[in-house]
Amino acid sequence: MADRFTVRFWGVRGGIPTPGPHMLRYGGNTSCVEVRCGDRLLVFDSGTGIRNLGEQLVLCGSASLALFYTHMHLDHVMGLPFFAPLYLGTTQLDIYGQQTAHGGPREALVKLMTHPLFPVELEQCSARLQFFGLKPGQELDLGDGIKVITGLLNHPGDALGYRIEYRSRAVAHVTDTEHFADRLDQNVVALCKNVDVMTYDASYSNDEYCYKQGVGRKGWGHSTWEEAIRVAVAANAKKLVLFHHDFTHTDADLDSIRDGAMLAHNNVILAQEGMEIDVATGTYVVIPRSSVI
Repeated sequence: MADRFTVRFWGVRGGIPTPGPHMLRYGGNTSCVEVRCGDRLLVFDSGTGIRNLGEQLVLCGSASLALFYTHMHLDHVMGLPFFAPLYLGTTQLDIYGQQTAHGGPREALVKLMTHPLFPVELEQCSARLQFFGLKPGQELDLGDGIKVITGLLNHPGDALGYRIEYRSRAVAHVTDTEHFADRLDQNVVALCKNVDVMTYDASYSNDEYCYKQGVGRKGWGHSTWEEAIRVAVAANAKKLVLFHHDFTHTDADLDSIRDGAMLAHNNVILAQEGMEIDVATGTYVVIPRSSVI
């Protein structure tokens, strides 16, 4: 469908995967987000959630996709060795990530998939791989009317946020970023300006971040749901999706965050595994796990 523009969440956690009965409803897999632009597939990060996406792609036959990395920290890459299409010669996988002094996405993934960490090395995989190094502020024309814009985020070692534009609509994906105490991050505001859907790193509450609940989290490179709302309002984002849930937050904790956020903003939801959002309308469904693996 040429007019399809959707966002689907395969992994919504930060840090580490969180299996367990108290994490089931929102899900415990780490970051992986699918964006469909017509027949084109864009994926953001390969946390453990990408395994389920891979199983679905195998069922559909050959796969051609673009994989964008926000950064190369372990929770955002650890699912790639278990991504089934990586081992199929029918797969075309274009991999994008920030080019830094330490190298780009290829160098990081080669280190991930090497002995003794993993028995199969990246060069042994059958998929056709292409790697692209990115810089903050870069604009990419992917063809078919798809434009991707990068922006620098405030995270240890740096990270990239992304803005995806398609058919006069826009999505911003901003995760693993820490807000500034004295001002809005204008890089983030620019990425999110007038978007239809904005996902944002809402790992903590203000109380958790500011040492009022347990150990403080300042300097860890993450933000809060309250700051997410400030950014969404400043950027005039239509729908805000709170994302990158802290691995200690249970379903009950996230319900409490949801309730507080909904009192402060009239169009906010929490990312949930299996959730698919129609960018044009802002409506969403949650697809049961039994139908995604």
